[in-house]
Amino acid sequence: MAPFDSYKDLLIYICTLYEPKNVLEYGPGGSTSVILKYSDAHIHSIEHEHRWYQKAKENFGNNERVDLHYIPDHDDYITSDFGLKYDFIFVDGLCAWRVDCLKNALNKLKPDGVVALHDSERTIYDEGVNLYEKKLELGGTVLLIPK
Repeated sequence: MAPFDSYKDLLIYICTLYEPKNVLEYGPGGSTSVILKYSDAHIHSIEHEHRWYQKAKENFGNNERVDLHYIPDHDDYITSDFGLKYDFIFVDGLCAWRVDCLKNALNKLKPDGVVALHDSERTIYDEGVNLYEKKLELGGTVLLIPK
């Protein structure tokens, strides 16, 4: 398994190269901090577990560039788009829901949008990953482009 913050280098790369303006993030936390530091994006971040949502509110609740969403229901979690299309979607939420997030991300992306998946070395995500072209993989996080 990749280190906890192994996503950092790839997120910096994406923020620098793609300059996302609208980001959808499954699982707020360290990745939220990286995106905020290296871009001027507005982030919609979804959390399924109340205690982690509360922690995210403590860390990012006063940041005008972050909208936090507590969504414990599987279907709502994976299908919520908040009426937007995204430049970048980061999938690092509940492991059991990541393939569904990857599948649904295709409908939420702008035409030139990209997706990243943390813990990409896990073969349990292959069904979702195979919907994309792998652009770059760094430290257990992969940058995906829709096929």
